Amino acid sequence: MKLTAWLTGTLWLVCFIQLSQGQSFKTQQLNHPNVKTAYLDKSSYLKGILAKRKLNTFNNHLYIRVFKEEEIVELWVKAPDETRFKPLKSYRFCERSGGLGPKHSSNDGIVPEGLYHLKGFIPNSADFLALLINYPNPVDRFHQSGSAQITLKGGCTSNSDIPISDDKIKEVYVMAVQAYESGQKRIPVHIFPAKMTDTNMHRLKIEHAWDKQLTNFWGSLKAAYDYFNMSRQLPQVFYSATGEYAIKDYEGIPIVSPKGISVFANASKPTPAPPKTVPLKSQEKVPPVKSAPPAYNPAPTIRNVTTRTVSVKQIASSSQEYHTVQRGETLFAISRKYQVSVTDLKRWNNLNGNVINVGYALRVGHPKTYQIQRGDTMYSVARKNGISVRELMVWNGKNDYTLQIGEIVKVGR
Repeated sequence: MKLTAWLTGTLWLVCFIQLSQGQSFKTQQLNHPNVKTAYLDKSSYLKGILAKRKLNTFNNHLYIRVFKEEEIVELWVKAPDETRFKPLKSYRFCERSGGLGPKHSSNDGIVPEGLYHLKGFIPNSADFLALLINYPNPVDRFHQSGSAQITLKGGCTSNSDIPISDDKIKEVYVMAVQAYESGQKRIPVHIFPAKMTDTNMHRLKIEHAWDKQLTNFWGSLKAAYDYFNMSRQLPQVFYSATGEYAIKDYEGIPIVSPKGISVFANASKPTPAPPKTVPLKSQEKVPPVKSAPPAYNPAPTIRNVTTRTVSVKQIASSSQEYHTVQRGETLFAISRKYQVSVTDLKRWNNLNGNVINVGYALRVGHPKTYQIQRGDTMYSVARKNGISVRELMVWNGKNDYTLQIGEIVKVGR
């Protein structure tokens, strides 16, 4: 029965859009009872959330992020004439099958990982409503990963799909219909093994050190994750001739070449130019901006720390000033002493709260240089030092995102 419903939904997807040229896409969708129910149940609620995000239109562009380890689906939206996305809602998986890593075969039960987009809408799915993802894409086909149909759907059963319950799929489906109606014909769905923070990526590389192909693949996904977190804009996604993702920013500058070499600071020689790539239709092309906003995921607060060791060589080479926290001192008192803002102190020291510990070596002057550490990216270095990626590249004469461990880069003037 479920297979029959799937085939019926797929046939509708292929034929209905082609034959119903006289109706708008939304009108076509509302002819189906489940879609009509979703709109009746969720339209007012979603409009209220959008209003809180200062989005006064229901027709917005949509970006969907999926994190397998955390079992979370995130929705991001923006008005069609804006350049940056805003967070809308997140949903928990109702069930997850398989472990981390990309899908290897049609029946392995693993949720795929990669940079995808919605391929179609299934309004009469056996799982109430479903959104079809374009798995397998060229990267998956290159690695002969099978040809299963993967959906973000209702219900609570997963066999490589992403179920979020009938109630929650109503909201995602309605937002996707509205995005398509607004002119967004390619709605990106990026599926990550986990939230690709530096800490998580370091852990994953250790846990899977035996599989360099996998960690390099995750490196290319991290480039897309970092770029969006820094800019709130979609990267340009290309498929390389070697079966990997090649990510570029809004100006067409490579963020990561195949094999993920330029994502992480690497002690080897600079990465050669990536092989010839086949461009996708642009997921989102936006004009350049002068600087990027703060990352969506802030650095974690350091707790239970009583001292921080900073080498004399590092301080001398960077012309940075540090203050050793004394008993009874606060961030506000220290900021006044050095005539800087509390906000700057937090940013320079990666602090989320106001808690500081006696003996902590607190940076109190804007750094002029920075020594690249393992795991650093252009985006993380720019974020740590309160500058834009463009400034970092111009000041250091760089034309790509390659960094070397131990390299000294200018981060201030």
